[in-house]
Amino acid sequence: MKKHILKNKLVKAGIVSSLLVSSSAFAESALPPGITTAFTNFLTQINELETLAWTVVPVIVGGFILIKLFKRFSNHAT
Repeated sequence: MKKHILKNKLVKAGIVSSLLVSSSAFAESALPPGITTAFTNFLTQINELETLAWTVVPVIVGGFILIKLFKRFSNHAT
């Protein structure tokens, strides 16, 4: 029983230490400039699309609310 617990602790310690080593290796490496530029352009496009979407979202939500109210009042009327 004790060997099993010790083995689990050693495995967990190995996983933690390998994660720490790999994360520090990734932290030191820099991304190539092409990738950085691509992500910057992508984020700019996402922000533009988000701005366009927020002009349409209130109209759609208002339409759904009006449809729901119409259904509710038409069911009460009959």
